[in-house]
Amino acid sequence: MGVSRFAGMRADRLVIRGLAAAGVAALVGVGASGAAASTKRVGGHAAAGSPFVVGTVQPTSGLYAAAGLDIVHALKAEASIINAKGGILGHKVEVIAENSNSDPQAALSATQHLVSDHKLNMFEPDVIYGATQLPLTKNILTINICASAACGEGAPQYPLNFTLNPPAGAQVPPLIAYAKQHGYKKVGILATNDSQGTFFVQQATADAKAAGLNVTSSQTFSPTATDISAEVQSIKGSGAQAVLTWAAGATITSVMNGMQSVAYKAPVLGTPTVFTAPVEQLVPAAVQKQLLCLCYGVGIRARSSVPNVLRPLISKVRTYGTIASMMVVGLAADTLELANYGYTKAGSLNAKKAAAAIQKIGSDKHYPASSFWAYRTGAPRYTASHHFPASGPLSKGFYGVAKVSPLIDGLYLGTKPFKF
Repeated sequence: MGVSRFAGMRADRLVIRGLAAAGVAALVGVGASGAAASTKRVGGHAAAGSPFVVGTVQPTSGLYAAAGLDIVHALKAEASIINAKGGILGHKVEVIAENSNSDPQAALSATQHLVSDHKLNMFEPDVIYGATQLPLTKNILTINICASAACGEGAPQYPLNFTLNPPAGAQVPPLIAYAKQHGYKKVGILATNDSQGTFFVQQATADAKAAGLNVTSSQTFSPTATDISAEVQSIKGSGAQAVLTWAAGATITSVMNGMQSVAYKAPVLGTPTVFTAPVEQLVPAAVQKQLLCLCYGVGIRARSSVPNVLRPLISKVRTYGTIASMMVVGLAADTLELANYGYTKAGSLNAKKAAAAIQKIGSDKHYPASSFWAYRTGAPRYTASHHFPASGPLSKGFYGVAKVSPLIDGLYLGTKPFKF
């Protein structure tokens, strides 16, 4: 169903607040009121005519609301698209969404509620706290866009769980490749001093050296810092020709304010995490042209109109509310399409068989790329021990180069694909 004008305005406010505060790594009715009836089972499989039930717990209010709303809307939009084609193995897809209110304990409570009250064919964990939910859903096919290591690297412990969001380590190679392709032999590294930023520094340092680049300076800063001019000046003084940065959400403001304050004209190359925030509003106009994102191609437009290939999904999602990030929407819609692939390939609603099929999707020569949104250029490739998408296939065109520009349906202006 559509949303009222008031609801749409409220969603707009949540988008800006959520993105600016959270910076998700990089993120219809919500809650129990829209719940579908429990699926009846016959011999361990869904009965004929019963729904294919998707449960999800997302932060549709609070600090991370922008990403949570995008995910719920994307799941409902993709369900509508799949249902128009006959559903999954003839079963109509129904989405039950619970609100975590951007709180980890609420996320666990809502997950327990869904699991106990409904027979789920698929579960999509909270985009922020997904790893904590896995023990409660280990017997359900679980597909997420969580970037936490536990969300994809715990495959032996959670063999029915997969993620479609490339891990932080896979987001570094495009930055290194771009720098090398453009002749930047000396690079600086600037990142927040939290766990994700620390990992980025380690990975970027190792990858840069392996590519023959000279890391002239590496600086970290607190996510709450408002002035990091000294750190930026250190990188400038080192002679770095480009800056590789991990600055989630609103922290990019400090980075680019620092670039402006010390008159540092070098390009700043960021990961997709940077562009999950409304960068046009967060970055000073004088330095906007310096900031580039090696982003997922699904979140990039080449002109003022949206790509034709994304119009079916965008038109569906817009009936539920504002699109904050097509990177989040595209990945979230693909989680349901990946479940569709697994169950269809298995020929039954057996979660273990579906997971076995998904694990082999990377070698499927008949992979239906046209059914996916973010992964049209190549299937995610998994192994028995690693349920993050492997880095290799992502170099074939999964990424693009986005620049600071007005958002149109969650899309930034840029070029794609970026191959390396």
